[in-house]
Amino acid sequence: MRMNNLSARLKVNESLKRSGREPLSSDLSYEQFATELRKITATKNMQVPFASRADAVAYIRFIAQKANV
Repeated sequence: MRMNNLSARLKVNESLKRSGREPLSSDLSYEQFATELRKITATKNMQVPFASRADAVAYIRFIAQKANV
């Protein structure tokens, strides 16, 4: 089932809370949210800002689906 952008962000934040991390701010743009998420989840060489909203949303949804909340 495909999730919308908001539910993906909520799922990601639930997963972060369960792992003992602070949830990411809901005030962040999708690009900022995904960049901060990638700083937590990716290796050092992948910690660059997202160039587009579409790429950012795709990454957020990917991480949310991996979280299986």
